[in-house]
Amino acid sequence: MPVLIALLILRPATPIPSPAPGDYVHYFLFRQDYQARIDAEADAPPPRLLWFFWRDASPVFGQTLVYLVFDESDGFARSDDERSEDWKTRARTTYLDQQRMIAPARMPDRIRHLFGHFYVVYLDG
Repeated sequence: MPVLIALLILRPATPIPSPAPGDYVHYFLFRQDYQARIDAEADAPPPRLLWFFWRDASPVFGQTLVYLVFDESDGFARSDDERSEDWKTRARTTYLDQQRMIAPARMPDRIRHLFGHFYVVYLDG
C-alpha cells in the first residue's frame, strides 16, 4: 500500500507522462474508429498525420489536452530541434484543420510512443 501511494504522489511530478495501461485500453476499444478514419485518408499525400482528441487531462493544474496522433513520418519520435520545418508546418496545419483550434507555436516534446505510428501527445493550453 505505501508503494501505491508513493506512485500516485510521484507520478504527477514526472515531466513526461508515460502511456498508462488505460491509454492502451482506450486505443483498443476504439481502434476500429481510428483505423476507419486513417483508411478514409488513404488518398491523402503521404505521410499522413491525423489527430484524435482524447481528453482534457489536467483541469486542476491548467489545461492539458491529450491527443492520439497517427504520424506516418514518425516526426513525433524526434525532439523539436530534430524536426524539419516542413514537418512542423504540416503538424500545425493538420492540427488546425482537424481540431479547429490554434496550434501551438512549437510542437510539444511531451509525447509518448504508444506503438507503431501512434503517439500520445500532450498539449499544454
